[in-house]
Amino acid sequence: MILLLSCLLLISITQGFNGPTTRPSPTVDIGKIPIVLPGSGKYVYTVTDKNFTDISTADLVGEGPLFIEFYTQWCGHCKQLAPIWQKVSSELRGRVRVGAMDISENPLTMEQLSVTAFPTIMYIVRNRVYTYPPSRARSLTGLKQFALGGFNEVDWVELGKPPKRDSSSGTATILFRIRRMIRVTLFFWTKATFASVITFAVGCIFGGITTVVMVKAAGNQHIAELEDELIDRLNAVEEWEDSKDRRKDSGDSSSINSSSRSNRPLIVPPSKNSAEREKEQMSVTNKKRKNKNKNKNKNKSKSKNKKEQ
Repeated sequence: MILLLSCLLLISITQGFNGPTTRPSPTVDIGKIPIVLPGSGKYVYTVTDKNFTDISTADLVGEGPLFIEFYTQWCGHCKQLAPIWQKVSSELRGRVRVGAMDISENPLTMEQLSVTAFPTIMYIVRNRVYTYPPSRARSLTGLKQFALGGFNEVDWVELGKPPKRDSSSGTATILFRIRRMIRVTLFFWTKATFASVITFAVGCIFGGITTVVMVKAAGNQHIAELEDELIDRLNAVEEWEDSKDRRKDSGDSSSINSSSRSNRPLIVPPSKNSAEREKEQMSVTNKKRKNKNKNKNKNKSKSKNKKEQ
């Protein structure tokens, strides 16, 4: 695919350009051309999801049929059709109601009518939907002719009922947007196959390169984290081995000191309790001796007193 793109680029460069080399001067003053937005107009009905059912079925109660355009603000063909659509609304006034709906803001009607291309023009009468053929030119004459009877030349489908939106959650809106993306993708795939293939190929290449780079970066980060964790564990193991060696060395020195102490004579110092006991015993014996001496002295004095008497 890259080789094909490079070949196309080379061919476009090598081929000569035979067109004008200077920009022609404009024949119309662009500043004086009024800008007409899609869906605007004095006699154009603004249709939304809320009022689409009432407006599309108003012909059943005496109103005229509905001739409606589905557009988006970013669509170039819709912008080209905008002034023509205003003229159609003014010339069909009183016979056909002309309306317009921004389909990007009204997804329910888009799903109901299966609108996938922009602009899409439909004629609705008696709950029947007639689609303006995309192959026809969107001219003022062609649109008026279709609205005034030319719609009978094409097939019609039933209007049906609009899909219900779940107001409690956005699931229905999300599903609708996914379906719309798929429909738009298929539309462009069928209408511009070559451009779609090139876009898809370029997207796949860039997506693949981005994925490889991101995966590689994530892998490198994971490897770096594993290396840091391994280094931390190795440091923890080294610290544990160092502490083990220090304990072993301290154990050897304590055993040597204990063996040298065992060779010395064992001298047990007297405990404080035994010394206190000896002091108490000495004090008790001294008291007893003093008491005996006192008693002896008393007895001697008594005996002397008796003899004297």
